[in-house]
Amino acid sequence: MAQPLKTFLKEKRKLAELFATAEKYGLNIGDCDSYPHHVCQEMINILPSKHFSKLIEVVETTFVYSEIIRHMEGNGPFIPVEAGQSECNTKKEGTYIGFLWMSLFYCLDYMISMKKIIFLRIGIQDYGADKFKDKKSEMTAHGTVAILIPNGNTYKMFYINSHGQDMVTTNFYDFPLTRTRDRHITLNESVDTYVMKFLVEKYNERLVYSIEFNGDKQDTYLGVNLQSGDRHGLCYLFPYIIWHCFCKNYNKTREINEVTIPTIRKMLLSGNINRFVHSCFTDFDDKFAEKFVENIREFRSKQKCIDTLENIIIKGDTRFIKKVGNATIGYLTQAYFTKKIKGT
Repeated sequence: MAQPLKTFLKEKRKLAELFATAEKYGLNIGDCDSYPHHVCQEMINILPSKHFSKLIEVVETTFVYSEIIRHMEGNGPFIPVEAGQSECNTKKEGTYIGFLWMSLFYCLDYMISMKKIIFLRIGIQDYGADKFKDKKSEMTAHGTVAILIPNGNTYKMFYINSHGQDMVTTNFYDFPLTRTRDRHITLNESVDTYVMKFLVEKYNERLVYSIEFNGDKQDTYLGVNLQSGDRHGLCYLFPYIIWHCFCKNYNKTREINEVTIPTIRKMLLSGNINRFVHSCFTDFDDKFAEKFVENIREFRSKQKCIDTLENIIIKGDTRFIKKVGNATIGYLTQAYFTKKIKGT
């Protein structure tokens, strides 16, 4: 039996050890034929109810921002976004068969036709450029999440970037030209919502199915920057935590310090995406959990809730990200999963 996430909250491994374990199991990889994706598939088998487990799908997809934005500027063709999954090999227990869809759009067509609840683990290959002292720049990767939920005759999409409210300041993009030069463009909104809104529009143009996404506070996570104390690039861990919470609580209420938290479905469809994401991290830090509940009891404004919670992360420096790293990596690489998943 798999040990619950809470079992690993008291682990205190050094960062070097965490990085080594993460690298060993490829936890920063978004490939459909990899240990991380297989773990996400296994979580479907142990966390939700049997009925709900048949309704959800987790999909790996990769965005190349430079290609997408170049097309949006009229400087290149639209290159279909890749998507992939794996499924259990019924002939050999513990093994998986990975497969790529023709494109993300075809993947969505099929799943929407089946009324599935879709969780996209998005790997962005070229999210932004890091500048170094020798004036050289290097494109950095990032991990985000999109969730698609059937709602009447349409689908609602929700987007989560662990940078939260700080995502708003990323209203630009730097195209790499050479090792030392970039082409800088300024946008009217964050690069995340700029790209996501375009992809949704592109999908809807096909008139097969309809997805609703506005890129506003109702469907885009603009809460606490959960990486405020992260100087180590552990962004790839946050989608696992959100997926874990999503599987457990999509259609169940729960108690946090004697306060009842609505189902995830209800929070998302009522525009409470910030509360949903914040609730996913209450297990990692008692002060964070206490302030989260206090904000609800005091009926504080959305911005006040964000500021008070983010202040806890900032004051703790690297404490929050170390707790997240220790517990999440410990959970994902526990013996139950490593023995269950063979050949990866």
